[in-house]
Amino acid sequence: MDTSCHQPVPDMAAYNLHEPSTSTANCCCQEAFPKNSLRNSAFIDQFRVAPTSKNLIQELIEVDRLDELINLKGLRIRPEHQNMDENLTAYQRLSRIGDEVLEHLVDWTKTLPFYDDFPVEVHSCLLTQRWPELVLLSACFFALCMQDEENILPVTSTTFEQNETISFTDASINLQLLQKRLSAVMHKNIPLDYIAKEASSFVESFTSLLNAFSQLNITLEAYVCLKAITFLHECAPDYVDDEKCPKVPSAYVRRISVVQEQFVKALQIHLSQCQNGPRMTDIFNWIPTLQATASVLLKSKMFYMPFLICKNPEPFSAESSMNASPTHSETESDDTHRNEQA
Repeated sequence: MDTSCHQPVPDMAAYNLHEPSTSTANCCCQEAFPKNSLRNSAFIDQFRVAPTSKNLIQELIEVDRLDELINLKGLRIRPEHQNMDENLTAYQRLSRIGDEVLEHLVDWTKTLPFYDDFPVEVHSCLLTQRWPELVLLSACFFALCMQDEENILPVTSTTFEQNETISFTDASINLQLLQKRLSAVMHKNIPLDYIAKEASSFVESFTSLLNAFSQLNITLEAYVCLKAITFLHECAPDYVDDEKCPKVPSAYVRRISVVQEQFVKALQIHLSQCQNGPRMTDIFNWIPTLQATASVLLKSKMFYMPFLICKNPEPFSAESSMNASPTHSETESDDTHRNEQA
């Protein structure tokens, strides 16, 4: 079995945080979920408290665009003949998922209400340190929103089915989901034994993380606050290599802490207004589990796993691809291909 399902750790230096986000022009009109998904919007409405005037939390909700992060282009199912014709193979697309994830997170960073409070170098350091946690937190909230009330159907066949549902308790179900969905993306059957050998540690950790997260009864407002709080940790987590990870300049450490505290207070106020909502202590007690799972994900170098477990990969749309602007990795691939032809 080809081990190229593993991915290199993406390099933040390749991404330009100086340029304005390509998706910020209409950020105030954007929602965290697509408008044409009635199921999504109806479910999100259940998480909201009474409507309030636009505030700091509302700004975070408007720029989150969670669905864009979850629906990665590199994980879409393409026709087999198209896979053969295009420059990038399925293995190459998988190997660049980390780059695509960072591109989305960089765009998200540029839309944050405190973006102009710090230089680019500070945002780059923070994102380098915390992107695995941001990915997992986003995946957990997406899975919670997509949770179906129906009983989980058994995963027995090797076909790609739309009625498969993530499990918040059974890691073996999620392992089979990962195997089937990865096989669909790769257009080849990947043995379950191989997936179990390479991914069982992460799938077990992620399932436990999901289970604990689902018990928090977290709201949309609490989720976006927690995402900002997670991003604004100026100290590198234990799972990051200190020698390779850039340090936040000491001159900005205090300022980062002050901004983070603003979101902690906003979260505290929001939770005090929620009936039967999560407690602050429960949310913060969940964070070490998030960090531990992020460590497992980083070591696995299979960064696409949370996305495939949480969501069925969508069919590739040639029309949407033509309308979409090219990503950094796609532009780099096109340049390489042209140079080879020359």
